[in-house]
Amino acid sequence: MTSSYGPEWQPLFRALRRLATASRASLAFVVDTGNVLWCAAPALAALPDPATENLAASEVYGAEIEPRVASLRRGERFEVSRDEWRARYHARSFASTYVLAVWFEARRKDFTARASTAHMGRCTHTVVGKDGT
Repeated sequence: MTSSYGPEWQPLFRALRRLATASRASLAFVVDTGNVLWCAAPALAALPDPATENLAASEVYGAEIEPRVASLRRGERFEVSRDEWRARYHARSFASTYVLAVWFEARRKDFTARASTAHMGRCTHTVVGKDGT
């Protein structure tokens, strides 16, 4: 399945889809400090859902990015997991202004978002490239 993103976005879409699938998340996405959702991809078995993508990105932005905008722009990084009734995600910042996140729809007994860190590290490397840009 391809996304509605143009051909130049397909590598990122595929990397996010692999991340969501490997993390057993429902969605993986990249959002920036300006609250722009750059790309989102559901796990392999799911169909894209723009409403869920926007909700997830807004939640991560409001809770994690907005309070840290100044520090992120200074080059500080963060990594955080949330397992709350309305938001279950793991997010990691990269390249000063971007955040890569995996979003979990349902509460799972085995929720270990930190376990997705290894997958996120590989995906971040794919997203920003070997030179960090």
